[in-house]
Amino acid sequence: MHTEGKRDYIPHGAAEFRSFMFNLLGYLTPKAAEWPNIPPERIAELATSHVRFVNAMETALRTPTPANNQARREAQEETTRLLRDFVRQYLHFEPVTNVDRTEMGLPTHDYVRTPKHRPTEEVETDLSPAGIRRVTLHYRIRGASGKGKPRCAAGACVMWVVGTKAAASVEEMTHSVFSSKTPFVMTFPDADRGKIVSMAVCWENPQGEKGPWSEIISTVIP
Repeated sequence: MHTEGKRDYIPHGAAEFRSFMFNLLGYLTPKAAEWPNIPPERIAELATSHVRFVNAMETALRTPTPANNQARREAQEETTRLLRDFVRQYLHFEPVTNVDRTEMGLPTHDYVRTPKHRPTEEVETDLSPAGIRRVTLHYRIRGASGKGKPRCAAGACVMWVVGTKAAASVEEMTHSVFSSKTPFVMTFPDADRGKIVSMAVCWENPQGEKGPWSEIISTVIP
């Protein structure tokens, strides 16, 4: 069995990383219809992040200033983080096969996944400012003292919306993001400063099945 710890499967060089991502997304996108456990918005999130990296890389190649090089590095780090979460949540398991993983340049595995049930645990949350344009979300199993997630969960689904007042229901939230560990820090554009971000969190298993939603929490974006 190959693991990330033995040898990182994600290239660190910018050019190699770009080629790796083009190959992975080129294989993943048409296969998505065969893998219904992967939400289309998660694929779109990964692809959009990769586009930002490619644009930042091309800007840095044209004008290699320290600022442009730093922007390229940060964009690559963001896409790498999203990719690791995506692979751990969706691509280590059936219906994705070792043949698929080889085609995408991912590690292969010699185990058979044990099916995981839908999470039933509730989520306890805390939301607080974390500096200019940033907020920090802490979450854990309700009543637990540690940060561990349920055995059946790959991580947490975070629904959120920004507005002039706090949201009253999960149905009002128009954005979602997957978080594999707590705390989870979100950064917002300058235009959102002074507005209210509302969030709700639930545990999510590798099949995309969600548990009960937490209470809605809100804070002003600093």
